[in-house]
Amino acid sequence: MVRIRPPPGILPIFREPPPTEDERELTDEDVLSLPIWYVNPADPKQVSPLTTTAAPLIGMHGSKPEDILKIARCLLSLNMPTNCIENILEFTGLFIEYRVETFVRRRVYAPVDEEYLRCVVTPLKEKELELARPFAIVLEIVSHDQGWATNEQNLNGTYNGCWSWAEGQVLDTSENKATARFPVCYNLRALSTSRRHIQCVTDPLILQELKMGSAVTLQLRAEYAGWVNEANYGRISILFVAGLNI
Repeated sequence: MVRIRPPPGILPIFREPPPTEDERELTDEDVLSLPIWYVNPADPKQVSPLTTTAAPLIGMHGSKPEDILKIARCLLSLNMPTNCIENILEFTGLFIEYRVETFVRRRVYAPVDEEYLRCVVTPLKEKELELARPFAIVLEIVSHDQGWATNEQNLNGTYNGCWSWAEGQVLDTSENKATARFPVCYNLRALSTSRRHIQCVTDPLILQELKMGSAVTLQLRAEYAGWVNEANYGRISILFVAGLNI
């Protein structure tokens, strides 16, 4: 039995029944084994396979505060000045990380603007450490659209003409928008298989809004009848340069 659905796009012409999409749910192992595609923050439609040169920055995971503190104490025992220890921690990539991730499968239908994930900057338990300054926000998502589109079929398989995407934003402590929304990635148009996108935000205008109590959210978006956004995984990492209060 053919399932007839409204065709994606702005008043497109329906020519043929859409293909049946793959309903198999991805396992956690499937998600994490997918190739990573790097999204250019300056132009989210510029996407390329993650290279070895970009991997140290994009794929980085911060360190636990307790581990950073242990290393700092060891260096302090060698009578190193505090500012030198802080520089060593930064240059070796020992950043304090606030991290949340989810493997929840969420399928939403246009028009939609739904929060998928949230990461909040909370006080550190380690009083000898402090957040010197924000270093980066890493946003990662595994998603796809409805897997078909009958209008402008020449755009299928590209990032052009796709009305299914993800956005990020920074909220202040009062839940107000501290920054304008920014696109994290677009789904490949009319592709029913998931793709793993990652973006590293280092824009100082965005990072300067990160303070204690701030939140970063990952939003699922879709616009116009027929468009779908299905997410299978999401991650938000907020990285701070570690400061010492010893």
